[in-house]
Amino acid sequence: HEIQKKFPVPVYSDQADVELDLYIIDITTVSYNFKNGRLRKYLKFACRQNNIDPEVGLDDENPEHQKIIHNLQLNTKSYSHRSVASLKDDLKLKGQQKPVYATENGVLWNGNRRTAVMRELLDEGNTEKEWARLKIVFLPEGLTPIQLRDLEKREQEEPDTKEDYGRVNEMIECRRGIDEYTFDSGDYTSATQDEQKEIIAEVGVGEW
Repeated sequence: HEIQKKFPVPVYSDQADVELDLYIIDITTVSYNFKNGRLRKYLKFACRQNNIDPEVGLDDENPEHQKIIHNLQLNTKSYSHRSVASLKDDLKLKGQQKPVYATENGVLWNGNRRTAVMRELLDEGNTEKEWARLKIVFLPEGLTPIQLRDLEKREQEEPDTKEDYGRVNEMIECRRGIDEYTFDSGDYTSATQDEQKEIIAEVGVGEW
């Protein structure tokens, strides 16, 4: 009836936003993103904690493994500069204002942490909003891992960065990410090659 709501998504970095259909679905039907760059460092440790072979890794179709990722979303200190408590308070006050993004298979690509917090509110019996329903848009089929990662990174960048101070803000963001990163050696000056790659993937913005 031409009344389907749309939501603009910057799917491609070199094109205008794409108007995607906006749905509201059962929050339990989506899967967390097991390839989230911010969680990469913690996956092997989580495997060892749960008696899972780190070389095999977690299975995104295993409900128990979904719970492991759920807990990492909520409890990993360096996952975000914003605390779970402040995000929870904001959701309780305003509800879910922006939809999450998912692939055609229902894997969340943006909004993993918001979904985890909403699930927590649902489990805790909070009644301020309808936590069992999730606003979502499904990304176009066929996006490459590079395109998905690029979209994820652009969505995570702070929206209020002033253009005149872009280079300074980029440097500050890089420094903040490095300072909050947990190095095995305890210091960035002796970072391993794997740690360097993770840092570049997590905090490398713009020309940096």
